[in-house]
Amino acid sequence: MRDVSEKNVSLRVAVARSCVEMPPEVLLRLKARTLDKGDALEIARAAAILGAKRTWELLPLCHPIPVERLDLHYEFGVDRVTIFVEVATHARTGIEMEALTAASICALCLYDMLKPHAGTNLIIRETLLLKKTGGKSSDFERSIESVTSGPSAHPSPLARTEAMSLATRTLLENYYAAFNRQDWTTFLGLLTDDVIHDVNQGGREVGKAAFAMFMEKMNRSYSEQIVDIVVCSNDDGSRAAVEFTVLGKYLKTDEGLPEANGQTYRLPAGAFFDIRGGKVARVTNYYNLADWLKQVGA
Repeated sequence: MRDVSEKNVSLRVAVARSCVEMPPEVLLRLKARTLDKGDALEIARAAAILGAKRTWELLPLCHPIPVERLDLHYEFGVDRVTIFVEVATHARTGIEMEALTAASICALCLYDMLKPHAGTNLIIRETLLLKKTGGKSSDFERSIESVTSGPSAHPSPLARTEAMSLATRTLLENYYAAFNRQDWTTFLGLLTDDVIHDVNQGGREVGKAAFAMFMEKMNRSYSEQIVDIVVCSNDDGSRAAVEFTVLGKYLKTDEGLPEANGQTYRLPAGAFFDIRGGKVARVTNYYNLADWLKQVGA
């Protein structure tokens, strides 16, 4: 073990990075924190902290030094999450190994928690030291070019296309999930401010406020759940179509329609969407009004 007893105590800082590559649909679940094993991002953060503090037990010739600060953050790409760890201490030797161990353990923890969803379609990419300061040796900082170059730094065009299409499908699944649980704050938050709403066999309304008023009116007369949802989108995720079934109950007489007395109905239906900036910019709904009238006894 190297003798560091003659060295001066000084502030030591190190920054390390690692990366886990995965299918785009798994990345979306990771970001949404809906994995089977739980919130992988926070569990992996805890694992990184434990790894940094116990580095000296894992590496036989590494000095035990106190971890006084550890900051970890994630950056998300199309098909990967990149882990950045910064560790600081006041000690007689550097803290690079604690930073590298924390980044590595974080990546391994994510790998373990992602396995039920991705199987073997997971790759831990380069783990490397980005920066270190403190001590008698010269400070070090890796050039950004060396980090971002190479075949693993940029996802393929196909991966980007798949991710954009998948993001749209996920958006619309969340849209109908919010509708079903009557979470109108989340539901309206998925719309652009200038959203266009084409009402079934009716007119066109523009704006989130108009959409909110429409939903308030509908909720007074109808209780509905959307089931059997199938979402399709184009390659870049800018347009989508959804087929579904409406299970409903007619609660209160709607103006110009038959009298309500609690009738139930089951309607095949569909909707068409424009997507802009990760939100719904247009929705055009369609169902067979004659079928609905027949079911409620008109």
